[in-house]
Amino acid sequence: AELIRKGEAMRVESMTDLEELEFPKPFGKVEAFTTSGGTSTLTRMFNGRIRELDYKTIRYKGHCEKFKTLLDLGFASSEPVAVGSHVFTAREYFEQLLKKKLPMNGPDVVFTRVTIKGMMNGEGRTLNYEMIDYYDAKTKMTSMMRTTSFPTSIIAQMVGNGIITARGVMPPEQCVPLEQFITELDKRNIIMKETSTKILSFGDL
Repeated sequence: AELIRKGEAMRVESMTDLEELEFPKPFGKVEAFTTSGGTSTLTRMFNGRIRELDYKTIRYKGHCEKFKTLLDLGFASSEPVAVGSHVFTAREYFEQLLKKKLPMNGPDVVFTRVTIKGMMNGEGRTLNYEMIDYYDAKTKMTSMMRTTSFPTSIIAQMVGNGIITARGVMPPEQCVPLEQFITELDKRNIIMKETSTKILSFGDL
């Protein structure tokens, strides 16, 4: 997982740096851990400009320990495993076991929380952006479907409508207009709530 620590870009092992987060009831306390891929180009964009940056996956408490144990035992490896007359990789076999036991299209929820600490207009502030999105029983769309397909569709429409004029292979953070993007998410009932609080101690920055 790529991140920035103490002002330096670096890589750390995924599923580490476990921390506890709390969301409104009925969810309560959950856990978050480092995950690869989520920072996209941000570590290069902000290297030398900020002190800390990371991206973590949120799961129910206990998830990280259980899954990391399975990964450490080789359940996601590409090593061939003979099962009866068939040969699979360990990862393929593990995937089939998960599909049998875990629902693919049932009710789900997606959490997002972005926390930014720094100086704003001469004072220390914390900006929080938070989203909790739910399964849509009316359309039978999971929250994972909603929060992946709608943003992709919005960006494609922005390209088609000429709102995004950049050309070439570019990550969203470098070409998608943020305010318009959030407005379009709101129209699809994917609500990103913003709060701002004053930091009383510079030690919290």
